[in-house]
Amino acid sequence: MSRNLPALLEYKTEAEYKAYYKTNLMKQAVFTFDGIRVYFTEQRFWHACEERDETGKKSIFSFHRASYLSWIKYTLESPDTRIYKGTHERKTEADRRVSLLCEKFVVVLQMGLNSKGELKANFITSFPLDGGAMGIKKSQLWNKEDCLNCLNLKKKKG
Repeated sequence: MSRNLPALLEYKTEAEYKAYYKTNLMKQAVFTFDGIRVYFTEQRFWHACEERDETGKKSIFSFHRASYLSWIKYTLESPDTRIYKGTHERKTEADRRVSLLCEKFVVVLQMGLNSKGELKANFITSFPLDGGAMGIKKSQLWNKEDCLNCLNLKKKKG
């Protein structure tokens, strides 16, 4: 599969990466391989392309992370992608979906329900895995039924 991966982007400016993100993700209808619509916002561009400064604060544009923007759609659309339940604030959540592509790249989605009660997803972040995927692979596999049950329970409480 890895021979079919999209080429990494090689732009010179943050503005060029942002234009790619807007054109290829925000302005297009993107669906996961199992038919879930994924929505992208401008605010999430920065989250996907930032790295920590020397104090540990995420405040630096990362050309390395941005070069992987072309892998986001591919990861979401690929049936070979492994999907795990995500964590938020150290707690595993069935409505958070982590897509792992060939142990090299991750896309994180927050799941929700559209007006028809069907699953939709909001893009949270993405990043290349420079240190391996062992932590992610220890998570439970994501499944639609658990996610729907979780979302419906939250809806009843909310």
